[in-house]
Amino acid sequence: MKLAKLFSKQYLKLKLLNKKFKKLNPKTKIRIINDHHLYLVESGKYSFGVPNIVSYGGKDEKLIIGNYCSIAAGATFILSGEHHTNTFTTYSLKNLCFGDKNDETICKGPIKICDDVWIGYNAIILSGVTIGQGAIVGANSLVTKDVEPYSIVGGNPAKFIRYRYPIELVEEMKKIDFSKIEPTQLKLIEELVYRKLDIETLKKIKENL
Repeated sequence: MKLAKLFSKQYLKLKLLNKKFKKLNPKTKIRIINDHHLYLVESGKYSFGVPNIVSYGGKDEKLIIGNYCSIAAGATFILSGEHHTNTFTTYSLKNLCFGDKNDETICKGPIKICDDVWIGYNAIILSGVTIGQGAIVGANSLVTKDVEPYSIVGGNPAKFIRYRYPIELVEEMKKIDFSKIEPTQLKLIEELVYRKLDIETLKKIKENL
């Protein structure tokens, strides 16, 4: 009985937390699981997933998610926590030995996920990384540097595999502003949206948006 009450309290707490998050980020389908994440995460419309966020309270920590992004289970965003590598030791001496309570781990800047990005199962993204519009990050990848728009990356560390489309099509896709697109518009041209993309199909889609 006590366990049931505890789960019920946690469920209500999470529900209220995500209600607040939705107020700050209208139309998002992203869910957060920690109070601390309420102001660390920004999300555009219709993006979905439950990002696993690792925060050490460092300066400039932030996760910015664009519109229409897909974040698979287990995807982890490490907002800071990197150690000094060019000094005498990588150990956190200030925090653990010298009594300094300020975080001394390194944050390389916010993580930015641009529009229409798909991040695969159990991928890990480090601080300071920007993942370009339309990119795909393969499952179990470790992303340590920026990812080009409409590219597919994978591995540990993640490396370029290929572009999703021919380069001339990539350049045209980069001009699309997903923040101005609503699902109702796409529903009207569903057949075009699910057709293999080429220049002619893209031209027809743009005419209808």
